[in-house]
Amino acid sequence: MIKEEAIRKVPLIRYREIPEDEYEIIYELAKQVLQLSKNENESNKVAITYSFNLKKFYNRKSW
Repeated sequence: MIKEEAIRKVPLIRYREIPEDEYEIIYELAKQVLQLSKNENESNKVAITYSFNLKKFYNRKSW
């Protein structure tokens, strides 16, 4: 079973391949998917998808 403590302890991950302004969105989505699983699917597997602006990603100067 997924516990509230596990949801609170989801870490904020800094992905090298993803723009920094997306970190918080992905962090919140990770918590939401656990909450969804806990509340609506008896803590079984669930999945979500998220798409960020790839044009902005590929236009980064650091590439």
